[in-house]
Amino acid sequence: VVQRTLPSAGVYARVPIPKNKIITIAPLLAKQRPSFCKNQEGAALSCPASRCFGHFNSTLQLCPLLTASKIRRSSGESNAKYEWSKWNSVNKMAQDETVDDVVEQYPFRLTFDIVATADIEVGVEVVLDTAESKEYGIPVDDEFFSRKWRGLEELTFTWDW
Repeated sequence: VVQRTLPSAGVYARVPIPKNKIITIAPLLAKQRPSFCKNQEGAALSCPASRCFGHFNSTLQLCPLLTASKIRRSSGESNAKYEWSKWNSVNKMAQDETVDDVVEQYPFRLTFDIVATADIEVGVEVVLDTAESKEYGIPVDDEFFSRKWRGLEELTFTWDW
């Protein structure tokens, strides 16, 4: 993929990318949601739009770095999705840690894969299938954030690998 500069900012295919192929690996910055984005009980408040992934029941934010941070998001037409990098064993280890421990021990060690959900031709923009939320950045499903990261004691997170 290649990142274009203005006026057509975004990420575009340099070569044909077949469906289900990893487009890029997104190293993630693990950080706490800024305190001004939470009320006294820790619930999410309206914040400036974030390029980070988050869950409304968690203070953890996962922010893509490098090229992946420039991929446009859309809840409509898209040709890519994000998923945990199955090759990165640190992703699985971190699921058993608290948010504080993830931020302290794994601040740059977690990764997502950006995967094509359709064939992408040369010159076509890569668009990630998700919308941004003012409350907590890019929303993730419950099963994507471990129960521990969402403040739930019982760990029932499962991996299918």
